[in-house]
Amino acid sequence: MRPGLRCKVITCCFWSVSTVRERFELSLSYGLYVMNFGEASDARFLCELAGEAEDAGWNGIFLTDTIMYYRDGREPVADSLTALAAIAVNTKHIRIGTAIASLPRRPPWLVAREAVTIDRLSDGRLTLGCWTWRSTGFRVSTVRTRKRGKDPRREA
Repeated sequence: MRPGLRCKVITCCFWSVSTVRERFELSLSYGLYVMNFGEASDARFLCELAGEAEDAGWNGIFLTDTIMYYRDGREPVADSLTALAAIAVNTKHIRIGTAIASLPRRPPWLVAREAVTIDRLSDGRLTLGCWTWRSTGFRVSTVRTRKRGKDPRREA
C-alpha cells in the first residue's frame, strides 16, 4: 500500500449462501466497502487494496457505483465495473461486487454483459448489488429518466 494514501473504507457484513447436498447454508461474512473516488479512484490501487484484504482474511470487497461524489464533480471516480474486472484477475478467493449499482442510468444489456464477463473472470465471485430508482447521478448523466427508475417508495 502506498504510504500516506487515504481513502474512505467502511466495513460491512453480508450473507453468503451455499448449497451442500441440496440444502442451503447461510454464513455471515465480512467485507470492505470502498468509496472508489478521490485518492482511491486508481484501479491499480483498488487491486492492491483487494489483494491485501484477501491476504488479511476479509471475505469481500465492494465498490460504490457513482458518476460523481461531490456536487462540483472535480473529484475523480473509478468506474466500479471496470475496476472490479481488474480486481477479479488480481485476486483468487475474495468476493467482489458493487455496493449499489444504479441500473436506470446504464443500458441493461451492457450491465448484463459486463456482469457476466466479470463473473467469469472471477470464477463466480461477483455480487451485483443493484437499485432501480433515480438518483442525483442522473442530473449529470445523459440518460433520459422520464420512464426509467421510478422510486418504488412513491408508488405506494
